[in-house]
Amino acid sequence: MHLVNYLWPSDVLVYLKDVDKFVLTAQDDVRAFRAWDKSVQLQRQFEDLLTRLCRWITENRGHISTAKLNGRQNDILTHAE
Repeated sequence: MHLVNYLWPSDVLVYLKDVDKFVLTAQDDVRAFRAWDKSVQLQRQFEDLLTRLCRWITENRGHISTAKLNGRQNDILTHAE
């Protein structure tokens, strides 16, 4: 997203990379930015989790035969045998 112009004290004109444009209230713009920021944080946390799980699996490979990571709607389930 590219912020281009403030139309009124409470509105923001936004241009997307595909040349589409729309108007948001400043409050909705803040909400959208917070949601985007939270998704970036969650992605980093998930990547950190995968790194830690891979390390644990490598360190314990002599004691386990399989390891699984399943994503569900509200959580992540891990299992090692």
